[in-house]
Amino acid sequence: MDLKLLSQFENPLLQRKEIKIVIVSDGATPSREEIKKEACQKFNWPEETTIIRKIFQEKGTKRAICSLNIYNSKEAMLQIEAKHLLERKKKKKGEQAEEAAPQPAEESKEETSEANAAEKSEEEGEVNG
Repeated sequence: MDLKLLSQFENPLLQRKEIKIVIVSDGATPSREEIKKEACQKFNWPEETTIIRKIFQEKGTKRAICSLNIYNSKEAMLQIEAKHLLERKKKKKGEQAEEAAPQPAEESKEETSEANAAEKSEEEGEVNG
């Protein structure tokens, strides 16, 4: 993965740097964690106050443009940044797997409602027939 700094803008009002980098990689677009780790190491940015806003993969090329925000402090990041981006940063693979797993109580309710509907249709068929 090759990283190049495209633009950098200091935003003193929001206490952050708004940065765009170009990523050239072989194969699929790298994950957010891979990009963040690699960019922070290469450009000497603090990982704990860096947020990846957007990754745009150009069609038909191996290039991606990534927008990042680097805050001066963790307090400023928590106060300004959108909640969904902060939560995305915290989620782990294990938590996502637990959320995706169906709950057995819901399945049993669906099965009983289907069985009740089948019984009603059979009763109506006998009365009408």
